[in-house]
Amino acid sequence: MNSTMIMNKSFFSPSNFTLENYTFILSEFPYSIWFLNSTIVSVFVCSGNLLINTMAGYSLSRLNFKGSKFVLWMTLSLMMIPSQVLLAPTYVLLTRLGWISTYKGLIIPFLFNLFNIFLVYQFLLDIPKDLEEAGVIDGLNPIGIFRNIIIPLSVPILVTQAILSFTGNWNSYLWPSLIGNVEKYYTLPVGLNSFFMVFIIRTVILFKQVLCYYQFQ
Repeated sequence: MNSTMIMNKSFFSPSNFTLENYTFILSEFPYSIWFLNSTIVSVFVCSGNLLINTMAGYSLSRLNFKGSKFVLWMTLSLMMIPSQVLLAPTYVLLTRLGWISTYKGLIIPFLFNLFNIFLVYQFLLDIPKDLEEAGVIDGLNPIGIFRNIIIPLSVPILVTQAILSFTGNWNSYLWPSLIGNVEKYYTLPVGLNSFFMVFIIRTVILFKQVLCYYQFQ
């Protein structure tokens, strides 16, 4: 692309339809790998959140164990800490564990979410305890009550949690850019940002060509 094309009217209304830009992206960038990495990370994190957060919310709302109130208040307190404050210590910890540029580093730190735990906790408080008492009469233990009564009644909050977890991890950029610093572990946002930088470089070169064109007129 040169300055002559910029001044040509056909540049704004091309006469020939082409898929060259799509071919360039798919051939020059490992787009499919980025897409696969985002899918793997989002699916595993979402699955872990659905299991761990739901069980934790159920424990805090239904099981009267020693220290449950303290755990609840600690959960609320930790929610007030900005996630950016934890980036440096978490990164140091994962470096010592050897989890940099691995799927473990991208997935395991996000298998639970304090906000979603509290969300499930608040939702389960509205489920009548009479249903659980009926389950106890029928011979269900706490695991059976959780599986056969709580889970079916918690479908709305599970769907909400799944959407929040999946979209949040799919669109996440900061943490994957720190951990997945090898191209084969790039997620889609990190990979698209690298493509964006290439686009900027090409735009700067094109802009210089336009300036030179006008200077020598």
